[in-house]
Amino acid sequence: ALRRAGYLAARVLSVELRARDAVVDVVASVNPGPRYRVALQGVRAFDDAELTAALRLDEERDFDDDALGGVIQRVRDFYQRRAFRDAQVRARVDPDGDDRRVLRVTVDEGGQAFVDEVTFPGATVFDARTLRRTLDESLRGTLPDAPTPLWGRVDPAHTWVRSAWDDAATAVEALYRDRGYLDARATVARVTERPDPECVDGVRRRGEPAWRFRCGPR
Repeated sequence: ALRRAGYLAARVLSVELRARDAVVDVVASVNPGPRYRVALQGVRAFDDAELTAALRLDEERDFDDDALGGVIQRVRDFYQRRAFRDAQVRARVDPDGDDRRVLRVTVDEGGQAFVDEVTFPGATVFDARTLRRTLDESLRGTLPDAPTPLWGRVDPAHTWVRSAWDDAATAVEALYRDRGYLDARATVARVTERPDPECVDGVRRRGEPAWRFRCGPR
């Protein structure tokens, strides 16, 4: 309850059992610590509540350098898994009055990176459509398929996250091994970037006017 109320560093110091008649009272001594609030800056593509939930502050017991590093990594991962591959994140704790602290998280979202085309040099057993379908199934099972409030829905099959594509390559290897090619290897051999010709005034528009994406490498 204390942590939900913002006392993120609350600690139970001791617990004592006190018996009286047929009742046992549990008496806990608690140090609530300072009360925290979260201040987000630079966040445009997501709701503050959605990003605050991604901070997973219930995992922290104190905001030392290691804890702040964990917050930064979780926010960066949240963005990168939604195509903002170059997102930069900073976090610090500042005083906010008596027994209060503010956790400031600043994000430079950068542009989104999308996969426009996939080729399969060296593939002969399966056609490109089968291989791409295998990749897509893996990616859609790994990356989020939730819309961003401002930019619309991002298809995981077109989101560039290196670790997710490496996992998808493993799924392609499994496809070959099921066919008997036990030594098959699939890797992301090369990534070629090019400017987005649909980028206009820093915004890429796709389909309906409501589908608006910040420009970035595609």
